[in-house]
Amino acid sequence: MLKTTIKIVGSIVGRFARGRPQTEVAVEKTLVTAHRYIRVKNPGPTGVFIKGVRVYPPIYGIAKDHSVRADLDAARDLDARDLLRPGETRDLRIIDRRDPSKVPRDAPSRFVYFFIFWRKNSSTSLPQVPVMVTTSTHDLEQMAAAATRRDDVP
Repeated sequence: MLKTTIKIVGSIVGRFARGRPQTEVAVEKTLVTAHRYIRVKNPGPTGVFIKGVRVYPPIYGIAKDHSVRADLDAARDLDARDLLRPGETRDLRIIDRRDPSKVPRDAPSRFVYFFIFWRKNSSTSLPQVPVMVTTSTHDLEQMAAAATRRDDVP
């Protein structure tokens, strides 16, 4: 009886976890500045629809790409919706909404939570648990300082 229950629960959990996007915080440095990203990868056999990203506290915005329109959308808190094919990876740029002149250099670090809302393309009406990425303002700054420029890598 216990073995059967474990198998049933395992199959239900496996059904919801299969195809779940993998996420991480990433930083790439260019000649001018360091860009911070939420890197989203679709490891599953079907496509994934990114419905939106929410940030708590809302001190950052999420831009879909490096265009001016994406920056304006991130500033107005519009969702960075996107489609990922199987095996595809997308970098969603983190935009700092805080006024740099009002943030002191020795400001205390704050935890930041990114919630990625998504659906499988094969069943877009089936609700999925959002993927959460946790970091802090201090960690993002340290990662940006430690990043090497893309053109420095051999």
